[in-house]
Amino acid sequence: MIANDGWQYFIGDVWGIHSYVADGITLSQHLSAVLAEPTTEVAPGRQAALPGVNVVDVPVMLTECGGLALRDNERSVAGQPIVPLSMVVELHSAVADRLDDGQEIALANENARWTLSNILHGEQGALSLSTSLCEMFIDPGAQEYAPNQAREEAERVGFYRARCDLRYTYARECPPSTYRVVPVM
Repeated sequence: MIANDGWQYFIGDVWGIHSYVADGITLSQHLSAVLAEPTTEVAPGRQAALPGVNVVDVPVMLTECGGLALRDNERSVAGQPIVPLSMVVELHSAVADRLDDGQEIALANENARWTLSNILHGEQGALSLSTSLCEMFIDPGAQEYAPNQAREEAERVGFYRARCDLRYTYARECPPSTYRVVPVM
């Protein structure tokens, strides 16, 4: 059971940690800091674990890292909104009165990038869960179901990343250091 995946862990069978740093060395340093001091921030205002929570002997999983970034090349959308500005709730507030056109577009695009990243992370989480279930099930029917579900989730992750790449974003790869950090955890 994961009670609160990513931040503010307080109880559960697994301590899930999110890290959105893009640089591999920084990711390694960030995760080392979190493991040494569980109340380290993993997102603005969000600690990896709540103060006083015992994380000793709790298995640790890096459940989210990376994300999507907007292109900055010949296929860039710089200066153009990737979603209709009318869809951006923040632009229907007093905040928008203080922004120029370029800032409104930048806010809309950053909002869309985070939304797309969240969808990708959700699909990756479903893939991770489905894969882990393959090793747990005893029932033959469940043993057949879990790998099929994992295959379908993998197809969705692959399709979604490819579709985003064709349009206006690229998927940030987890840096190679992620794979070196995991055994440390």
